[in-house]
Amino acid sequence: MKYCDEQSPPKEKECTWNKKNNEAYYIALIQGLGTTREYGSNGIVVFTNTKLVCNKIKGIYQVENERLKQLHGEEKNIVSQFQSFRIRHCENDNRMGQCQFNIFV
Repeated sequence: MKYCDEQSPPKEKECTWNKKNNEAYYIALIQGLGTTREYGSNGIVVFTNTKLVCNKIKGIYQVENERLKQLHGEEKNIVSQFQSFRIRHCENDNRMGQCQFNIFV
């Protein structure tokens, strides 16, 4: 959860407000991956509703924006610390739950 006020927890991360959508998705992913590593996980499957970011992370699309290149590098650095990493695009509707169900069953 994101906090951006005086009552922020001590491990405050960068706030994602006032960011472009793709930048916000990368920041959220980086924070989620970092937290997952802090809890000792060696593998993760990420579900996202943004096909563009998913395909950039998979290397299908090139990252051209300079700020996104920086974030992409941070993401790749964290991903390299996992033994297993997968990312999957799921539509942003009721199929998201179905997509997750199909992956884990």
